[in-house]
Amino acid sequence: MCPTSSGAKDDPRVHPAGDPDLAKLKVGRILVCVAEKDGLRGRGVSYAETMKKSEWKGAVDFFETKGEDHCFHFFSPKSENIAPLIKTVIDFVKQGN
Repeated sequence: MCPTSSGAKDDPRVHPAGDPDLAKLKVGRILVCVAEKDGLRGRGVSYAETMKKSEWKGAVDFFETKGEDHCFHFFSPKSENIAPLIKTVIDFVKQGN
């Protein structure tokens, strides 16, 4: 995702808690989507929780797909769990900022 990132907790590109300017984020809403069996699920959950607890005044929408793994929508194109994920993203975009 960020090839030049160390991945350390103080890198705001991958860990928002490390960003001293987080409260200045100019977007009003974010959507965080995770898959239950994804090895990166914890990062997504942490990202959403950090944003909710921060001084940023925006709203966090969170969506978790149960029983699926990382990028399941690419690797399992016939999964019945793709439609709810796509609907969530479309609804989020339609709501605007």
